[in-house]
Amino acid sequence: MLAALCLAMVFALSLSSYIALCYTSLNMSTRNIAVSHSTELAETGVEQAIYALNNNDWTNWTLSGGTAQITMTMTSSGLVLSSTNPTPLNYGNGVHGTVQIIVSNYTNFLNNASPGPSISSNSTITDRKSTRLNSSH
Repeated sequence: MLAALCLAMVFALSLSSYIALCYTSLNMSTRNIAVSHSTELAETGVEQAIYALNNNDWTNWTLSGGTAQITMTMTSSGLVLSSTNPTPLNYGNGVHGTVQIIVSNYTNFLNNASPGPSISSNSTITDRKSTRLNSSH
């Protein structure tokens, strides 16, 4: 009886350690996926800025001197102006993201002057625990 009790205790300790390991692995993989989504969102912001430059379309952008900026939220239909309070795309587990895009010297691009434009795209992914992950391009 004592041997069976000891064996049951060894199994319980082993299983509890394995469950803790699985939980940690799940958290790490979830965070890794969120970082990938954040990087993709920052790249989407760069594409949005390139579109605005190539088409000289600064609708809804805040223009100040030679700098243009906009904050957008990723939705199921693409990037949408954040100030309109759109329904964000759920990347899974309640994760959603926004991107702030800044184009410096955008007027120089139109005038073919130096220095050329500089694009900065900073994305923020927020999960259901309000943990924020940032990526920049």
